[in-house]
Amino acid sequence: MRQLGIPIHQPQFFMPPYEWWNVSIATWSKEAGLQLFCFTPGIRTNADYTYPEMQQYKSSDWIIQSLKEQQKKNPDYFNGAIILIHAGTDSRRKDKLYSRMSELIGWLRSEGYIFKRIDELLQ
Repeated sequence: MRQLGIPIHQPQFFMPPYEWWNVSIATWSKEAGLQLFCFTPGIRTNADYTYPEMQQYKSSDWIIQSLKEQQKKNPDYFNGAIILIHAGTDSRRKDKLYSRMSELIGWLRSEGYIFKRIDELLQ
């Protein structure tokens, strides 16, 4: 990040690897001065790590359609939601969800949602 001129700040928020945590990780995070957080359950964008050979594989089309169906059922579903999209995925996954960010953001904005940084959302 330094090489790109991105300022490095003391981290305040922590999402553990694989989004796995327990009481021990929560305690460690708090002692380190970090606020532990995770994605909102049920949104399913976190399934973008899967690849076709996996039994639980979810395509990007499936994930986006799932979001649209959830929003139809409950128009306020995404208010305050933390949506996780992985910046990198297995090379066997050819349909990278992160490549469709502009489509996803455009759709959410058209539905009236606004975006906040995690520090703004969790303050």
